[in-house]
Amino acid sequence: MATTRLHALDAIRGFALLLGLFVHGSMSFWPGLQDYGFPISDISKSTTLGMMFFVLHMFRMAVFFLIAGFFAHLSLHRKGPADFLKDRLNRIALPMIIGWGISLVMIIPVALWAASKLYGVDYLSALESAPQQDAPSSPLLIHFWFLYYLLWFYILAVALSVMLSKLDSRGRLMTMITSAVFSLCRYGVLVLITTGISAWVFYQREPWLYWAGIPTPTEAVWNEAPAFFIYGMAFSIGWFFDRERECFNILKNHWLAYLVIAILATLISMTRLDSSNMISTGYMTDVEKLNFAMWYSLASWCWIFGLVGAGMKFFDQENSTRRYLSDASYWIYLAHIPILFFLQTLFMDIPLHWTIKFPLILLIATPVLLWTYKHWVRYSFIGNVLNGPRQRPDNLGST
Repeated sequence: MATTRLHALDAIRGFALLLGLFVHGSMSFWPGLQDYGFPISDISKSTTLGMMFFVLHMFRMAVFFLIAGFFAHLSLHRKGPADFLKDRLNRIALPMIIGWGISLVMIIPVALWAASKLYGVDYLSALESAPQQDAPSSPLLIHFWFLYYLLWFYILAVALSVMLSKLDSRGRLMTMITSAVFSLCRYGVLVLITTGISAWVFYQREPWLYWAGIPTPTEAVWNEAPAFFIYGMAFSIGWFFDRERECFNILKNHWLAYLVIAILATLISMTRLDSSNMISTGYMTDVEKLNFAMWYSLASWCWIFGLVGAGMKFFDQENSTRRYLSDASYWIYLAHIPILFFLQTLFMDIPLHWTIKFPLILLIATPVLLWTYKHWVRYSFIGNVLNGPRQRPDNLGST
């Protein structure tokens, strides 16, 4: 693989993170979410935005973890276990801890403001009386769960690598597994295996929020084992793709076929959903649930492999705009929730249709986040932690 193709992977990873603006920016418009204690509830509801979330959530974070697995193997090979873990603690653990605390302090007042607008003066009582059965777990980690998971994956990957290097110093086992992954990818069997495994994991989950698809692990690893397993599988695939980069060429050559299947499987899975309430569970029989899990999993993995392949085909050349957005995406994802929640609360009771309010929220939030990245982050100590040190263009003559 040519070195320039790393630009494609950077762009794909940034793209996956930036889609978080669309996902979280739509939450206040989802039907049924307010019934379970989420107070930022707009008067204009939209099943269309719920469907947008359903589709984006099929692949967004799985694509991110696949690319993260690739770069993790690349970095571990270059730095060694000790320096790799030290680097990950600085760039992942530190932003997670500090960002989580700051975000929580900013979100709580906004949530209380939204609750007062939704429920009136007795909003605390209304929040306490919200149904708990089958409700989404409390967002203790909020959107920082992905960093929490990354730390687990890094620790497990390093531990296994060190153990295997001692037990199998010649690397025969890893070579054999890598060769198997390549063959499965080459003959199109990898997507069938990941689909089957994911479908079985989903089928075993009780209760399963069908609209949510892959559960959002906001609390802990053991509370959302399906998410940990599926995202871990994506991370592992990315890990082996760095060992055999020809897999990316295979995805590049078949990206269109994967995306066509993804679209068809997505449409079929959508026909099984209850459009009246995104939070409802248990309305499928066991056979219907297994059928839905199969179609959903097939759509998810075809989206993942198809989008990675398309990224390799169309984003394999360096582009300053894409590189800038990719650099900014980490900060934007860390900082976006409080801003989006504030804007959603501000607009939630204004009598305008969601087709006006949702784009307006994004059009306000995105420039604000980009402005903060440019002036507060890119050339500051925050940027040094998140993306490494940079010099201002007046010192370099370029960005």
